[in-house]
Amino acid sequence: MQRVLNFVICASLALLTTVASAAPQAAAADPVTCQRIDPRTGLCVVSAGAGDGAPGQPAAEPAPSGGGQDPQTCFSKWTNRVVPCSSGEGIWSNSRDCYVRLLDPQPLATSPEWQGHTSGAVYTCTPDLTRVGSNLSTFFWSATPPGAPDPEQLAQEAVAAMGLSAVSIGMVPEPVAGSIGLVGMPTWMWVERPSPVTWGPVIRTASTGGVTVTATAKVEHVTWGMGDGSTVVCTSPGTAYEDRYGNQDSPDCGHRYSRTSVGLPDDAYSITATSHWVVDWAGAGASGRIEQDLMARTAVRIGEVQVLVTS
Repeated sequence: MQRVLNFVICASLALLTTVASAAPQAAAADPVTCQRIDPRTGLCVVSAGAGDGAPGQPAAEPAPSGGGQDPQTCFSKWTNRVVPCSSGEGIWSNSRDCYVRLLDPQPLATSPEWQGHTSGAVYTCTPDLTRVGSNLSTFFWSATPPGAPDPEQLAQEAVAAMGLSAVSIGMVPEPVAGSIGLVGMPTWMWVERPSPVTWGPVIRTASTGGVTVTATAKVEHVTWGMGDGSTVVCTSPGTAYEDRYGNQDSPDCGHRYSRTSVGLPDDAYSITATSHWVVDWAGAGASGRIEQDLMARTAVRIGEVQVLVTS
C-alpha cells in the first residue's frame, strides 16, 4: 500500500521563485498539501480537495595544385593551355599530361604493353594534339583505371548529401522557463519526432566516372550528458513521457538527479545529447565505415523538496 506523503516546497530554495510566480496563492504560512507532483514541471498538480560516367573508362583527374590553376581545370603542361576534360581520345589526366582511354581491343597477353602482368589493363595516352597535328599516342599498363575516383571520397560525398542532423531533445522535466525538476524524481529523455535525418536509416549514392558508392547511415546510440557529471547511453530513441506514467522511471532512457542545480550558471544543468552516427558504404569493390557525432544542447533546472509526514 502506497504511503501518502504531503510535499512542501522549501521556501528558502532560490529556485522556488519560479514556482512561486506560477502559484502566488501558495503562502508560506499556509503550505499547499500535494498528492502528486508533476514530473514535467515540478509543480503540485493535485491539491487537497482538487481533482487530477561509362564503365571501363578512366575518370578525369583534378589539376595538380600550384601553378595558379583551378584544381578542377584540365591543363596541358606540354602545350601550356587549358584543354577539354574529355574528347574522342578519352578522359584527360593532368598527372600523365594526356588523354587516357582503355585500349580496345586489348593486346595479346604476350604483347610487351602488358609489361609481364596478367591482370589490370592497357591504356592509350594521347597528348594535346592541337599544336602538333599528328598522332603521338603511347601505351601503358595500369592495375586500376588511371584517375578512377576514390570510393571512400564518394562515400563522403554521399554522407554530405544526407543532411544528417542532431536530435531534437525531448525531456521531462521540460527544459522550458517555469519548469523545475526535483531531486530524486525521474528524468525522462527521448528523441523528439525521430526522422531519417535525425535517427536513420537514410541511404544516398554518389557516382562519378562510372563508379557508384552507396552509403547507409543510422544512429547507433545517443550519449546524454546530464550536467551533473554523469552520462546515460541510450541505444533507442527513448520513450516520450505521458501523464499516465506518473513517477515511474523511463523504461529505456532515464536518470535521477541526486542534487540540485542551484549555484550553476542560470541555476540549471547543461544537457547534451550526442548522437553517434555509423555510415556503412560499399562500391567499386570496396567497402568501409564512417562514424561521426552530432550534438544538441538544452538546460534543465533541478530543485529539491522537504517531505513532511502528517497523521
